[in-house]
Amino acid sequence: MKEYIFIKKDKSLIKIFLLDILYVRSNGDYVIIHTSDIRYTVLNTMNNIEKLLGDRFCRIHNETIIQLREIVKIEESDSVLLSNGAYFSISRARMKHFKDQLIIV
Repeated sequence: MKEYIFIKKDKSLIKIFLLDILYVRSNGDYVIIHTSDIRYTVLNTMNNIEKLLGDRFCRIHNETIIQLREIVKIEESDSVLLSNGAYFSISRARMKHFKDQLIIV
């Protein structure tokens, strides 16, 4: 299982540990990778980033991928609260896949 990815920034490659990534948002042709202290803007697609991140992450909306371990609460209104206080809606189309990745007792 991968533990990190490299992203291009200027003329360098920056190593980002997957455990440091809280969520990823799309912004046109770019994706914004959010960690607890830095945001990285990268020219890439959500589909490609989703494949790179693996099963520790879940795409809950066309424009949002979250790290599952960062979930603090799931609301009945189909939204999630992450450890950093960010709230995101889960699209109806992605709800089943999202719930399939959870362990619910």
